[in-house]
Amino acid sequence: MVTENGNLSRNQMQVKLMTCIYQYLLNVDMKEKPNMNEIIEGVFEMHVSKCDPFIKKCIKAVMLHAQDAVEAISPLLKQWTFERLGFVERSILILAYVEYKYLDIPKPVAIDIAVKLAVKYADDESFKFINAVLQNVE
Repeated sequence: MVTENGNLSRNQMQVKLMTCIYQYLLNVDMKEKPNMNEIIEGVFEMHVSKCDPFIKKCIKAVMLHAQDAVEAISPLLKQWTFERLGFVERSILILAYVEYKYLDIPKPVAIDIAVKLAVKYADDESFKFINAVLQNVE
């Protein structure tokens, strides 16, 4: 839901942030240098300068710490590598990790958001997997 002043609700913002990370990961996977301004402007349908400060802070943190997230999550995957996960699952895991580790979002809140995103956008049982991984990541 869009608030009265035209800003995105926190839930809408989380979905769009996940989408930005998804596109970022696709670019990296295709060996293309991601242009985050273009990605943000395409997903949020507004110039980066007009985006909520949290959006810019989150995307910057993702770009700086995505590899940290992968390294922290990978040992918990047991039978898979991070690269074998779907892009939606990867995006959700990175978003949650970065939010609680670098943006001071309480871990239970970040996990709750991640599980809700997984229920809506990931494979049927992915939410259980995402919850288990995030519960165990330091």
